Amino acid sequence: LFGIRQTRSAEWQFSGMGRYRFAPTSRVAGFAVGSAFVWRDAAVIGYKVLPGKTLLDITQPFFGAKTFNVDAWIDYSRVLQRKRLRWEAQLRVQNVFDERNAKPWTALDDGTGGRFVEQRLLPNALGVSLSSKFMF
Repeated sequence: LFGIRQTRSAEWQFSGMGRYRFAPTSRVAGFAVGSAFVWRDAAVIGYKVLPGKTLLDITQPFFGAKTFNVDAWIDYSRVLQRKRLRWEAQLRVQNVFDERNAKPWTALDDGTGGRFVEQRLLPNALGVSLSSKFMF
């Protein structure tokens, strides 16, 4: 259909990531810290139905909720064995603020022009992971 917004997809979103590696001469040489975030505008999750018909009124969408997520990490890197082996370790925290509110994902017209949320999307819980790897 022409002129219809795609459902379950944010029209606007902004993502960012930053990482800082400490100077090799500092007391915390080898460490780095970082963070990433994603903000998404409210997505279209359905449409009203034209009165007395079964056609969607694409000029009257139902919107979900705006979302915001933050991840953070700290990592350590060190060269071993005369620069033949590199060890890296990372501690990562996903969904830092543990945002667990279920967001509307699909909606139907309830017969009165209001929205009936048919499906909700539950974000992943706060997660912590530790990884380690050797590279040669």
